[in-house]
Formats: sequence, C-alpha cells, structure tokens
Amino acid sequence: MDTEPRPDERSLNEGEDRYRQFFEMNISAAYITRPDGKMMACNKAFAEMFGFESVDTVLSTNIGKIDFDPSSRDAFLQFLCKEKKLVNHETKFRRIDGGTVETLENTFGIFNDVGDLVEIWGFMIDITERKKLERQLQQSQKMEAIGTLAGGIAHDFNNILMVIQGYISLMRLELDSDPSNTFHTYLSKTELQIRSASDLSRQLLGYARKGSYEVRSIDLNQIVSETAEVFGRLRKNITVRLKLYPDLLPINADKNQLEQVLLNLYTNAADAMPESGELIVTSENVESDQIKNLPVKSGAAQFAKLTVSDTGAGMDQATLKRIFDPYFTTKPLNRATGMSLASAYGIIKSHGGHINVESEKGRGTSFFIFLPRSDQTKQRLQIKEVNCSPQNKTILIVDDEKMVLDIGAMVLEKLGYKVFKVDNGREAIKIFSENKEKIDLVLLDMIMPEMSGSSVFDGLKDIDSEVKVLISSGYSMDNRAKELIERGCCGFIQKPFQYETLTKKIAEIL
Repeated sequence: MDTEPRPDERSLNEGEDRYRQFFEMNISAAYITRPDGKMMACNKAFAEMFGFESVDTVLSTNIGKIDFDPSSRDAFLQFLCKEKKLVNHETKFRRIDGGTVETLENTFGIFNDVGDLVEIWGFMIDITERKKLERQLQQSQKMEAIGTLAGGIAHDFNNILMVIQGYISLMRLELDSDPSNTFHTYLSKTELQIRSASDLSRQLLGYARKGSYEVRSIDLNQIVSETAEVFGRLRKNITVRLKLYPDLLPINADKNQLEQVLLNLYTNAADAMPESGELIVTSENVESDQIKNLPVKSGAAQFAKLTVSDTGAGMDQATLKRIFDPYFTTKPLNRATGMSLASAYGIIKSHGGHINVESEKGRGTSFFIFLPRSDQTKQRLQIKEVNCSPQNKTILIVDDEKMVLDIGAMVLEKLGYKVFKVDNGREAIKIFSENKEKIDLVLLDMIMPEMSGSSVFDGLKDIDSEVKVLISSGYSMDNRAKELIERGCCGFIQKPFQYETLTKKIAEIL
C-alpha cells in the first residue's frame, strides 16, 4: 500500500509548517482571539510582552484581563466590525504584573458567511519606550515655551517694580531731613511688599532658568546628606533612607539652588505621605550613553544621577503631565504657591542637567535628576568695596524703558551725581564718544531692542578700553552677564533695587 503523501498534500503540509514557523518565530507579538476575548493562539513574543510565563498560560487567560480599559475593548470590536481591519492602531494594555504596555497593532477580522466576526488576527509591537520618549520631548518643548513666557513676565514685572521702588526711594530721600515723619513707616512697609513681589519674580526666573547662581565644584552626596538631616528633624513621621554611592562624581553647581531643589522634592514627597512613609534618596554615576535618549543638552561624558522616591499615594497621568507647570498644584490653596517643582525644573535645566518623574496611583513617585560631571572649578568674582563720593561724578544711564530710565536718572541726580540718560544703544555709544572724558560710569540695561547691552558694551570698549560699566537687568545674572563681567564689566545689579544698593555698587566701582 502506497503511504507516500500526494504532491498536493506535501505542498499543504509545507505551507502549514512555514505558517507555523513564521507565527512562532515572529518578533512581533502575534495572536488569534475570538470576539469574546478567548485566546485561540499566540506566539512566545506575545507571552513575553505581557509578562506571562508561557504560551500555554496565555491560552488559558481571557484577553480582557490585560485590557487597560474595558470600554476600549468594546470600541475596538465596533471599529473592527465596521472597517474589517485596523492599521497602526495604538493601544494600552496592562501586564499581568500591573505594569503598562503601549502597543502599535495591525489587526484584521475573520468573518463568517453571514458577516459575523468570528476571529481576530493581529500583530503588535511594543512602543512603550518610544511613547515615553515622545512624552518627554513634548514635555521638554512645553517647558521651554512656558519658561520663555515666565522669564519675560518676570523681567517686565521687575521693570514695573523698579519704577515703584524708584519713586519710593525719592520720597525717602526727601524725608531724610525729618526722621520722625510717619511716612517713613508707610514707605518701609511698601518696600517690604516690593521685596515680596521681587521674590515671586525670582521664582519665575528660576523656572525660566534665568536665576542667579554661584557655581563651583561640589559634592552632591554632602548636599543630600545635609538636606536630608534637616528634613528628617522637621518631618519625624517620614523615614529617610540614603543609598549614596561613595565615589559619586563631583558636579559644577550652585549649592543653595540645589538645596532648594532637594528640599522642594522632600516636601512634596512628605505631602504625599501625610501619615507616614519612606523617602529614599539614591545616588550613582552614569555614562552619557545611558541617558542618550533624555533631552540633556550638556556634552559631558559622565553624569551624577540622583533618585528621590517616596512610598506615597502617587499621581495619575493627568497630574503627571502638568507636574512642572508653574502654579499647578494639587495642594489646598492655603498651603501652596505652585512654584516649587517648576522652579526645581528650571534650576536643574540651567545647570545643564535634566529632571523627570515617574509615578502611578498607589505606587509612589520617583524623581530622577541628572547633573553633568564637573570639568573645572568656577570662582565667584569678588569686587573690592571702596568708598566714593558722588561729587563731580557723572553717570550715563542706558535703558529702553522710559519710566525706568526717568526714575533712575532722578534717583541718581538726587544722590548728587550728574547724569546723561539715553533710551537706546546707538545713542549711548554716541553720547559716550562725545563725553568720554566726563563720564565716570555707564549704568547699562542688558535687554534692549535693536542693540543689546552686550553689543553696546563692545562699542563702549572700542572707544575706551578702560570704560567702567555696571550692568542692570530685570533678569537675574545669567551666563551672558557673567561673560560680560569676565570681559571687563565691573558688576551686576538686578532690578528692582533700592538706592542704598545702587550707591553701594557704584562705590565698589568708582
């Protein structure tokens, strides 16, 4: 009896073998289910993607168990029945260990003779990491845009405060002859409010990465230990655990600013654990290739990484998307300004680093900070203070804001200086060129249209290489101001400033 299979049978068997091999060896997660969710077949890649021990385990599980949202399954089936297939369909699933998997899926339906959906055949790829990077990029771009806006608002706000402060200074100078006048008290209280408003604008500038910094090579572990000790004494219901790598790379940073960042993170963690909980701070070294997918602009080869984790309530995705937005807060209005994390974001970015966050409801929150390794020690510029009388001294004040220019000139004249005032860079260079023998100091605004403070400084230096220039700005001292100081500018003063601060600065220079 002939038992050899016929050619058509051999062809069919070979086709089935190829199909099975393609299905089982496919690196995409392949599956076949019924509309009711019963799994008919899947490959090993599918089982691994969703955390199952084996294919057999998957086949005994209804796919509804891994649906992220049960309602999305109904919408999926309705769309498939209508369109017959789904192309590049993005879906969220939940792994059996509770984690989330985001997938890109190509699926088509198998229908019977009367048009009923009887089977679903699909292929998935895991795009969880890609979606995470996309969200980080979108968040970074959003933060850049909001930061630019916040910085501009703070700058203009400080100019307005400068005018108010200027008029108060004039009134105080008028009243100096009568120290018993009650208006001294009123003006002092008004100046306190100006300082409060100025502090608020400083927080905005911190978020916008235009804050004031004294950068030097520091030991991040030491700052963590010191701040954690202070925090632990204040929040005794929180257990603080430090896991610090002993040979952590040194970083270039401002100690006070990093202390602010850490205390803000600790406080937010404690607020998420009102009864009790654990705060875990970990430090380690990482290579640049380990964080190549993060939006870090520093070209450093090595980074110090800090992880601040808590065992608190965690955050939902809606909150997570806005966590670094200025004035966004989940706390009661009487307990929050909404600027702590926004300011932390700006501070870390201004140090050439990156901060991101991971959280899930009921699973706690972790903040990750990456700071580039120190390449050199930077020393703060020290200017020797010298007493100076305004008699026979002339100052050229340059500012494009007319109200700031006028009040600045009035205060300087009241203090006894002779004053030239101009509202643009080209005119400033012209006036200085014509009167360089008379002008002892130039009070120069950094941010002006058409010709920036930096360009004006270059023009003044071309006329007189020994020209004395004091920079002023509604922004805090940033890298541009520091670069000008390194090139010969004599100092920096931030608006709004009191006349006592101005006279002291002028005395330091003259």
